[in-house]
Amino acid sequence: MKVRKIKRKIFSVALLTLVWLVLRETVSFADVAFGVILSALCLWYSQKFIPLRKIQGVSFFKLVLYHFYLLWQIYVSGFYVIKIIFTGANTHITTIKTLINNEELRVIFADSITLTPGSVMLDLTGNDVTVLWLCDRREADKVKDADRFIKGQLEAKLMDAQLEGGKGA
Repeated sequence: MKVRKIKRKIFSVALLTLVWLVLRETVSFADVAFGVILSALCLWYSQKFIPLRKIQGVSFFKLVLYHFYLLWQIYVSGFYVIKIIFTGANTHITTIKTLINNEELRVIFADSITLTPGSVMLDLTGNDVTVLWLCDRREADKVKDADRFIKGQLEAKLMDAQLEGGKGA
């Protein structure tokens, strides 16, 4: 069992070092050495301070897939925001309700809203998320339908990652 954990840690350090080298766009001994040190420190820090084992009621596979979907939504929203900036935009503050029961997933949902261009999460209290969002000036009916427009499929994808009865830790 210990050998398996050690292999997993070595693989994780190697994978993170590879990501580091891709981001740096250079390969030298110093880059590799710094990448290994930085990767090991990141793994140590995350194991010590991020209690992933305490998060219950979440399908981690679906949560990983969610991040790919979120990346796509960030790009799609970016192009939408570019369009409405040129055609005229209004800002509105609204409170939306989420149906996500798991506390960790609610935080991920609120952060996802902030990551998508055109919206910023201002407050998260229970199932209420207060959002400042940018909408097309010519489409005033979207203000009434802000819940559906802001949430999009983000909430549905996270609810899919939420296991039955999973309220979180």
